[in-house]
Amino acid sequence: MENKNVNNYCRKCRNITEHSILYKKSVNEDEYSNIMILYLTIQCLGCKDISFRIDHIDYDSARLMENGEKIYDNYSSYYPPFHKDIKRIVNLYDLPLTIGSIYNESIEAFIAGCYILTGTGFIAIIEAICFDKNIKGNNIKDKINNLLKNEFITKKAAERLHAIRYIRNDSIHDLKEPEEDQLLLVLDIIHHLLNDLYLIDAEIVYRKLETPITNYSDFRKLLLKKIKLFKQIGRAH
Repeated sequence: MENKNVNNYCRKCRNITEHSILYKKSVNEDEYSNIMILYLTIQCLGCKDISFRIDHIDYDSARLMENGEKIYDNYSSYYPPFHKDIKRIVNLYDLPLTIGSIYNESIEAFIAGCYILTGTGFIAIIEAICFDKNIKGNNIKDKINNLLKNEFITKKAAERLHAIRYIRNDSIHDLKEPEEDQLLLVLDIIHHLLNDLYLIDAEIVYRKLETPITNYSDFRKLLLKKIKLFKQIGRAH
């Protein structure tokens, strides 16, 4: 009986999970080789995410296992593409539109192996944050320092952002491609930055966590809200 399931890495579960095969089509690569191309539409049995997988099976590479099973050299590619070590922000809607767009394009470049473009994209995220926060400067170095000066980031965070700047300079001026491990570390720094400036505040609102009042405008809004609530209670009684 033909197997209807296949083990596959799930980009949402971030693990190897069992997938059901929704559709399968096989074709020969060409008339001169014994390579079969297998097209699969698959769905994770855990999170129900659907993806597309292409297997290239070389039947000339057959090897016999001790249990009598034949195995073949097999190369697989996937769509949407993924990288199991790249964690990405899910709630992009909590970011300003431009920042979310640049972030998404940078991640896609990273997954595609375009490391120079990825490094440039990470710098563009910092530039977009500065624009959103109305931070001025003649260059990215000045803007990072002004983020610190205006207390949007800590001194330690500024040092980390300057490290990203050095990686970008090597990529652009010396055409030196950054290493994958470097970019994974930079991505962690970008995530911390976006988390501190945008995502935590959005989460506070969602979870209705009260925060200290630091300005008159917020105090006035809260006071009016309490007065309205007090009047509603009075009318109820």
